[in-house]
Amino acid sequence: MTDSPPKTLLCITSYEKGQDFINECKRQGAYVILLTVTALEHANWPRGSIDEAFYMPDLSKNDDVISVVSFLARSRAIDIIVALDDYDVWTATNRRSTYITKAAYLPLAPFPVAQRMKQF
Repeated sequence: MTDSPPKTLLCITSYEKGQDFINECKRQGAYVILLTVTALEHANWPRGSIDEAFYMPDLSKNDDVISVVSFLARSRAIDIIVALDDYDVWTATNRRSTYITKAAYLPLAPFPVAQRMKQF
């Protein structure tokens, strides 16, 4: 197995879900960034598995999300953008095409989390 730098994942969600996925990504060595709504700032996130968390009032405002992801991409390479909820798939898909040099599609179901991460 080669020693490659850890993948940086940007997880986008408007709902409190994806905790198992976040934990598994971290267990496999990923650098995990969470982007969610301000209302979920104190939700039951697996904080030990999240390297950075960013909060904004509304993820449905496309221009605002573009600004936040642009800001994040200035100082770090983002390898994978994943929507943790079906509602956020459109948002994540549009950011992937703009900010990721190698496009990645990460299906959230029905595969087990460990199998999904092995794709990368």
